[in-house]
Amino acid sequence: MLVPVALVAFGAAYGITELVQGGGGGSAQPAPPPGITFQQGRTIKIGIGQRQLAGQLGVPPLRVVRRHVHPPQVCRYYLITDQPGEQWAFCFLKGKLVTSAAGPAR
Repeated sequence: MLVPVALVAFGAAYGITELVQGGGGGSAQPAPPPGITFQQGRTIKIGIGQRQLAGQLGVPPLRVVRRHVHPPQVCRYYLITDQPGEQWAFCFLKGKLVTSAAGPAR
């Protein structure tokens, strides 16, 4: 009777350890940062609003930069997932998209 109880206790302890440590045998790869495809970037039309862009792309930007030019602009940068080392910049003036371009990630 003692052996089955010991096996159940060992199994429970092992299961909890795997759960806490992440399990999976260490083969899990970290998720890539969210981004968009080059084609998705090309489909965005000049004049779209910032909220519309966020809804259409469905992923958060890599970064958001406020450009201190006159008049001030807000640029949202997205990683291009199918072109390593590239990003897409969408720059807004008064909440509307005025420039959209792909370029090297910085």
